[in-house]
Amino acid sequence: MAIKRRKAEKLPAAQSREEAITLLGRYAELAGRVEARNQRAEVAIAQMRTERDKLNEPEEAELKAIFLQIKPWWAVAAEEITDGNRKSWELGGCMIGHRTSTPSLGYSKPETVAIKLLLEQGWLGLLRVKYELDKPSIMTALKFLPVPTANEPQEQDEAAAAHQQLLSWGFSIVQKEEFFIDRIPPKDEAVAVIVDPQALQVAA
Repeated sequence: MAIKRRKAEKLPAAQSREEAITLLGRYAELAGRVEARNQRAEVAIAQMRTERDKLNEPEEAELKAIFLQIKPWWAVAAEEITDGNRKSWELGGCMIGHRTSTPSLGYSKPETVAIKLLLEQGWLGLLRVKYELDKPSIMTALKFLPVPTANEPQEQDEAAAAHQQLLSWGFSIVQKEEFFIDRIPPKDEAVAVIVDPQALQVAA
C-alpha cells in the first residue's frame, strides 16, 4: 500500500503592516532563543570534549603501554596458544593476533617520479586524470568588458572571443533575488555563557 504524503498547510500571507511587524517580532524572539541555545550548547560541548580528553589521556597512555607489552609476548606465545592453526585468539576479554591490512600500492620513490615514468613509457591506462570546471575563471571570462588599451590589444581580442564563445555555448552567470529575514540583535543583548553545565541542575 502506497504511503500518502501530506502536503504542508499553506500559511496565509500577512495582511497589513501591523500584522507583519507582529510576525517579525515573534520571528526575532524565536531566532534569538535558538541562537542563544545553540551558543550555550557549543560551550557545553567544548567543555565536555575538554573534560573527555583530560580523562582519556592517562588511560590512552596506559592502553598504549599494555599494547607494547603484549605485542612481543604474543610473537613468542602465539604458536603454543593457537597450536599454530590460527592468527588470532580470544584471551582475557580481548581478541589478539595478526590480521592482514587493506592492500595499498607501494613505490619506493615519490609519486611524481612514478607518474613521469609511466608517461614516458606510454602507460596512460595506469594514470587517472580528473577534469573539472574552473568556475571562477569561466565567470571571469563571462564578465569580460572591453577596455581600450594600446598595450595588449591581442589579449583583449582573445578575451572578447572567449567571452562570445562561452555565451554561444550556453554558459551564463546565474544570480537570483532571494527573500530573507535576518534578526537584528538588540544593542544591549548579551548571550549568557554557561561556564559550568552543572549550574543548570536543580537540587532535588
